[in-house]
Amino acid sequence: MKPYKITVIIILFLNFHLSFAQTKEHYENGQLKSEGKYVDGMKEAEWKYYYENGQLESTGHYISDSFNSEWKFYYENGQLMGVGYYCMNLMEGEWKKYYKNGQLTLIGNYKSGKKEGKWIFYYETGQLKGTGFYKNDEEDGDWIYYYNNGKVDKKGQYINGEKTGKWKYYDENGKLIKT
Repeated sequence: MKPYKITVIIILFLNFHLSFAQTKEHYENGQLKSEGKYVDGMKEAEWKYYYENGQLESTGHYISDSFNSEWKFYYENGQLMGVGYYCMNLMEGEWKKYYKNGQLTLIGNYKSGKKEGKWIFYYETGQLKGTGFYKNDEEDGDWIYYYNNGKVDKKGQYINGEKTGKWKYYDENGKLIKT
């Protein structure tokens, strides 16, 4: 084989390996901090991030250095903290968040990074805390809040993030106390 062909092969081989580099970053204590792949200097494919104690912190996929997939986030104890989708670095679609005990905190939707549509909130016990709607990242429409015992606390409407109309307030036994 001629020397120039060997040189070309070596250059192509090095270029390929430099453009698709798997990387791992570590904390000062030696524990793995992150792992993933760079393609042409940008984060691509699955990446994982870890807490200093070695526990998984988050995992998801990048496309051209942007969040573009389902991402999962974890508490330091390993319990799932939240899960949802990103599209070009913006939250998109349904997101779920959890308390450290594993109980659901909320379910809500995003559209182009802004809260949109129905949202449901829960107490740490799993009891319903409230429901309402968002439009363009602001409360909009009917909202109902509940006491931890399941009785209605208050209900009313929002328009563009502002309370509007008559709101009804109840005591913890469900008795109407103010309108």
